[in-house]
Amino acid sequence: MSLSRRPAKPELLAPAGDWECVRAAVANGADAVYFGLPAFNARMRATNFTVEELPQLMAFLHEHGVKGYAAFNTLIFTDELAAAETQLHLLARAGVDAAIVQDVGLVSLAREGVPAFHLHASTQMTLTSPEGNASASVAPSSPVNSRSVNWPNSRTPKTRSHWKSSSTAPSVSPTRANA
Repeated sequence: MSLSRRPAKPELLAPAGDWECVRAAVANGADAVYFGLPAFNARMRATNFTVEELPQLMAFLHEHGVKGYAAFNTLIFTDELAAAETQLHLLARAGVDAAIVQDVGLVSLAREGVPAFHLHASTQMTLTSPEGNASASVAPSSPVNSRSVNWPNSRTPKTRSHWKSSSTAPSVSPTRANA
C-alpha cells in the first residue's frame, strides 16, 4: 500500500425509526441513516416509517446531504416474493439510496428487477471473508462482515478496500426469520 494513498473516509451510519431520530442523526453529522418499513426488516419491533412517509423522508435526507438506507434484512419466503419485488420497486422510485439485505435470493431478484438499485449486505447475511462474497454470483454492491468476524481477521492486503467492518453494529430484535 502506498503511503500517499489515503484510506476512504468511514461512513457514519445511524439508525432512525422516527422523525426525531432522523433529525438528531442529521443534526449530529450522520452521513447516512437506516430505517425500516412495516415489512421485511429485522427492526419490526422497533418504530418504523410508513410507506406513505418514505418520499418525504428521502427528500429531507437528500436536502441535507444524507443518504437513506432501508433495512430489508429478513429471509424472504416463496409466498412473499411478489410483495418483496413490489417493495424493491417502491424503494427505488422513492429515491432510497440502498437496501440492506440478508437474503441472497432477494439480491438476485433485485439484480433482475431493479439492476441500478444499490444493495448493502446485512451483517445477518453472515459473510465471513472477501472470498465468500466474491464467490457469490449475485454479490451485493457493498458487503459488510458478519458481526462475529473482527477487523484484522477479515481483511487481507489484496482485499482491504472492499470490506466494511460492523463490529459496533447495533443489536437486532429477533424476527420470524431468525427467532
